[in-house]
Amino acid sequence: MPVQHSVPLSDSLGTETSAVIEELRRSVTMMLPHELRTPLTIILGASEMLQELHPQMAPQEIGEIATTISKAAQRLHRMAENYLLHAGMELERLAAAGAPTRARAWRCRRAV
Repeated sequence: MPVQHSVPLSDSLGTETSAVIEELRRSVTMMLPHELRTPLTIILGASEMLQELHPQMAPQEIGEIATTISKAAQRLHRMAENYLLHAGMELERLAAAGAPTRARAWRCRRAV
């Protein structure tokens, strides 16, 4: 005998998918502050070291620190772009649900 669902299967899958997406959203929101601080701490620490110690540092050491700063800045840039992409997708979802003015404002900001 087939299993009977009180909610149609497609609605059930939609609810499960929504729950997974919501959990992912919460995870990202909780991790983001830490993930942003890590490259910022590297950039700040390395740049302060360069400011204070550059007169007695070898050119190779300065280059290595500059590379460290650059990699941390690139990481931070990627995270910011990914966050903006995620925010844009969320606004597009809201627009599809009937909040078009927010999505239009997002598109205008991204175009500038």
